[in-house]
Amino acid sequence: MYPADVTAISAAASTSDAPPLLELRGVTRSYRTGGWFAPRQERQVLRGVDLTVREGGCTGVVGPSGAGKSTLCRIALGLERPDGGEVRFMGRNVRGGLGRDRRHVQVVFQNSVNAVNPRLTVERIIGEPLENFTTLDRRQRRARAGELLEQVHLSPALLDRLPHRLSGGQLQRVCIARALAPRPRLILLDEALSSLDMLVQARVLDLLAELRRATGTAYLFVTHDVRLVPLFCDEAAVLTEGRVAPVDMHAPGHACARQAPHQAAFDALRAAILPAMPPMSPISADAPG
Repeated sequence: MYPADVTAISAAASTSDAPPLLELRGVTRSYRTGGWFAPRQERQVLRGVDLTVREGGCTGVVGPSGAGKSTLCRIALGLERPDGGEVRFMGRNVRGGLGRDRRHVQVVFQNSVNAVNPRLTVERIIGEPLENFTTLDRRQRRARAGELLEQVHLSPALLDRLPHRLSGGQLQRVCIARALAPRPRLILLDEALSSLDMLVQARVLDLLAELRRATGTAYLFVTHDVRLVPLFCDEAAVLTEGRVAPVDMHAPGHACARQAPHQAAFDALRAAILPAMPPMSPISADAPG
């Protein structure tokens, strides 16, 4: 069970009238497959994607595996250039990369263990963006790292620990602290809760909502877990077969299921949920007890 107040926080923080922070308009992306022993083919992953994240808002993108979520994330982060369409951040065209806006867009990945250098202490992990994007000296970076740990409800006593001495939930909070370090305008959460158990998910979800209220940071929340989207997001969209369709996740009884234009999107939503357990075969009266 997730905390009831998260939904209230999300609703209260609705930013439907806020100006756009990140905009994707008509974005397309395809990859060539094949090689020496297979015919070359072109696979279109994104087909005219339109997506908006507003200032201080949270937009959720949900979809099954292979829908193009990872490609969408790379384009939003400026790590990959789309074939067509427009990518705008704070009103500027960043299709070719974020450039000087790099510090304003940070990311928290699904696998926190692979997202950090196992040889670095917590202090140095959080201090990486401080070293890259600020003029703080080493003493100031350590002090700032301690403040960030407190901000994500961890003790500064963890600064000298290595990643293997932290729990999964603690390490993911360290990654959140690292993302917050350069004071970004947008944090991309790429399946950031998927590897955590339900109790830790609830705590991290509460933390992210609290940080959003305190800092005004916007989120692009990419997930395959349908349950989390209405709890956390102001707006939601489903990515399926390379196309995005908006879905009203807060409608009573998921009224979007009855809206014909969004039927394909809703079907993708259901497909993103783990399949139900197969029906049990009836037990024969002759079967041994």
